[in-house]
Amino acid sequence: MLVLSIFGIIVCIIFVIAIILLIAFLIVKFAAHLDERFYYDFFRTSLVMLAAVLLFVGGSYWYDEAAKSGGDMLNGLILMMTGGIIFVGLIAYTIWKTNLFYAILITLVQIGVAALLAFFGMIALIIAAGLLFLYILFELGSTQTVHVVNED
Repeated sequence: MLVLSIFGIIVCIIFVIAIILLIAFLIVKFAAHLDERFYYDFFRTSLVMLAAVLLFVGGSYWYDEAAKSGGDMLNGLILMMTGGIIFVGLIAYTIWKTNLFYAILITLVQIGVAALLAFFGMIALIIAAGLLFLYILFELGSTQTVHVVNED
């Protein structure tokens, strides 16, 4: 029974990895198609989209925290507006470089890529923080032998 459950876990992990690789392959092929047809750099504009989403989400969080504590909500609003302006500018740039159908498709794919990068980036950040904590704990917290020189 234990072997069957371990086998099932391994199959699930392989299936998830295969789906991730398939999605990455499709995105790379889509980016190559856009570069060939429209000279549009998908990955550079995806990073701009990620920055816009992070500004908007960060501004929303800042606004909510300031509203709860009675602080200054203007900073959060400015961040959200900046993210929105970047987002609208990127959509206009995409429509200008391609056409309306491709622009809608590209924007939807870029939002998905930005969400996936944010999600997996947060997981990687948590893992890195945990490993750093363990390194500090074991490396800096290690004891050294103490030799007593004057024993009475």
